[in-house]
Amino acid sequence: MRSPFLAILLGLLGLLDVAVAQTTHLVGPGGHPQITAAIAAASPGDVVLVQPGTYQPFTLTIGLTIRAVVPGTVHVQGGWGPLSNVVAGQAAHFVGLDFDWLFVGGRLTLDSCTLISPAALSSQPLSGYLAEVHLQRCLVRGLPGNAPSAAVHLNNSEMTATGCTFVGPDANWLGPAGAAVELFASTLRASDSTFTGGTGSPNYTRAVWGDAASTIWLADSTLVSNSTACPISASNGRHARCTLTPNCASIPAGPVLGIRAPQPLQNGMPFVLELRTTPGALVGVWVAFDLANMPVPLLEQTLLLPIAGAWSAGFFVADPTGLVVASWPIPAGPAVVNRSLWFQAFDASSAPLQASGIAGGIVR
Repeated sequence: MRSPFLAILLGLLGLLDVAVAQTTHLVGPGGHPQITAAIAAASPGDVVLVQPGTYQPFTLTIGLTIRAVVPGTVHVQGGWGPLSNVVAGQAAHFVGLDFDWLFVGGRLTLDSCTLISPAALSSQPLSGYLAEVHLQRCLVRGLPGNAPSAAVHLNNSEMTATGCTFVGPDANWLGPAGAAVELFASTLRASDSTFTGGTGSPNYTRAVWGDAASTIWLADSTLVSNSTACPISASNGRHARCTLTPNCASIPAGPVLGIRAPQPLQNGMPFVLELRTTPGALVGVWVAFDLANMPVPLLEQTLLLPIAGAWSAGFFVADPTGLVVASWPIPAGPAVVNRSLWFQAFDASSAPLQASGIAGGIVR
């Protein structure tokens, strides 16, 4: 199914080259020796392209895109950093990078990234405090460490995940197993993802754990607890079309709008979006160049696009299985590469309205 708003979207993309000024900074042979040096030379909105290799940790406080020239060939070491804590009103974007571990504050998107912490370093590869983290096509795996932990630890933060895999650390002689994700006063919104608790003590092997101040929204995902414990432990939220092993959860089943992008945004290629909801539901899709985070009275989940800077990308009706498939052609040409484009969907079949996570990201 194609959107009737294609002409509008193409026109907006055509304006990107004049609307946003970007400078590209190369890291590796012929460029800066380390990512830290490129960050020091960059201004907000710039792009850092990293050639294959292993690099020292970095601290990022301004909104940049840091992208591997070849995804999966850039490894950022642990140690004192890396840290992404961008100022309010800006966002950092990491594409195709591999980390030992990462601490996040502020707004960050991770696309096609891997976070696997060495056992000797930490069993907690992704941590966030006062953070807004959006992951697509990422792997986050905690390895056995020396303290109770989880693959993802969030405090007073919000995370969305689409097409990701999260694996909690297994127990060893130094410490117990951990959950895939643990939340403290935080929100998780995930679609098309897998969460597996570590093998070990039943007290630490849930797939997703949240305290009484946390909320969990899950759609079209698989959650496995490697014990007799329920895979989800939380007081607030809902799950839809999920596979739970064992089949129990503390949050109820009900309407949650799922979102999936089979492929990343690519220069000159169609971008396909799959949405899952109740059969026959009316679904609207909106698109923006930037991200936001704001509660809206009609929406049960927060709006992740700026109200003043988002445009309608089309309205669709879900088929008898609850599926919507929509596509948009991404123009070819250098003006489009390294630009951001974000999609969020809304289900108008029930009140309050359901808002999906986000998909899209940086055009490659």
